Amino acid sequence: RLNIRIDKPIIQPTKPKTREVLTPPDALEIISLAQNTSTNFYKPWKELTILLMAQTSCIASELQRMKKGSVLLDQEVPVIKIAGDVKTKHRLRTIPLVYKVERIKELIEAEQSEFILGEAAQTTESNLSKQLNQLVQKVNAEAVAYSFRHTFRLNGQSKDINPLHIAYLGGWSGSSLNLNEIMVNYGKAGMETPEMLFKLQSVMKSINSHLLETEPS
Repeated sequence: RLNIRIDKPIIQPTKPKTREVLTPPDALEIISLAQNTSTNFYKPWKELTILLMAQTSCIASELQRMKKGSVLLDQEVPVIKIAGDVKTKHRLRTIPLVYKVERIKELIEAEQSEFILGEAAQTTESNLSKQLNQLVQKVNAEAVAYSFRHTFRLNGQSKDINPLHIAYLGGWSGSSLNLNEIMVNYGKAGMETPEMLFKLQSVMKSINSHLLETEPS
């Protein structure tokens, strides 16, 4: 009889992947950097992307595909609409803008393309993300552009925002926020009424209070 001994390999426990979020000072410094036209990496599309990502749940690829017709800034509640080719049905949403709306309008109107990001709409998603990540990492080496999305969710939760509003504005499924999926889908149906847009605008002001308090009154 063979005396065979098999030793189990030692498997090092893996740490759960942490999702880096941005502190208010981080977010403000990134915005300031993106708006600094004297740097050698300044591009209007980068400024526009950062201004939108910093206050919404949007990711770079959603903004890259966005056309000017999805940006409605002259109405009583300025909004952007996420439509078309999205990751899941939950990502279809209308988001009120509350921060630097006039500057956003200027940047979009100056662009000749039908896409709000102009030349950046023609590059690959990976190249777009790489350029934005490089900008973000000048402030926080551990963060990426996608960190703005995680930050939006954390800001909403830390300010006790209704989870249904967070789910809608972020395009998250009910399960990702430990909510009943039926309840989330039912609530989504009424989110785009004029009355609800005013409510969501108020919600967005609360989530983005760290940005708005730096603006002149």
